[in-house]
Amino acid sequence: MSGRVGLRMALVMLVTISLQAGLLDSITISHVHPEIIWLVPAAAGLVAGPGVGAVSGFAAGLWIDCLLPTPFGLSALVGTIIGYLAGLLEQRGVVVGSGQVFWVGPGLGAAAGLMGVLLYGVLGWLMGSDGFASIDYLVLTLLEVVVAASLMMPMLWSVRWALGAEGGERRPRRRRAAW
Repeated sequence: MSGRVGLRMALVMLVTISLQAGLLDSITISHVHPEIIWLVPAAAGLVAGPGVGAVSGFAAGLWIDCLLPTPFGLSALVGTIIGYLAGLLEQRGVVVGSGQVFWVGPGLGAAAGLMGVLLYGVLGWLMGSDGFASIDYLVLTLLEVVVAASLMMPMLWSVRWALGAEGGERRPRRRRAAW
């Protein structure tokens, strides 16, 4: 990954974390709020494969871990797993974008959000955090699935922009007229 691509991915992560901390954390239903950070590694994995997805998930998870009172590294672990698994889908030939049924992208976003909620809850509980047992997971799951499904396509567009030619869809170069 070149320096320019790394900076653009860092910008995508920074905007996502800012939206999370500045807007989505204030939207609460039954004391829970949606998490959109899981969309970064899912989109990176779907665009560029398991390696880029896992690294993006680790980096985004570490950034968001700095803002959370939960065990440090938990978000990084969950993000790494989500990015890697999404990358495996990319290796299997799953392409999200033009030519696909309209619900494939939102469906994968909903799956990534659901996986993030469940992994985060189970791993947090296994790490001994008491707060994970008192969460209303039904409300959190429904909220996460709706928000993740609605924001997956903009996240995919952002990650494709950030990864540029190193991402999944490579655009052919235009040839200049020879005259």
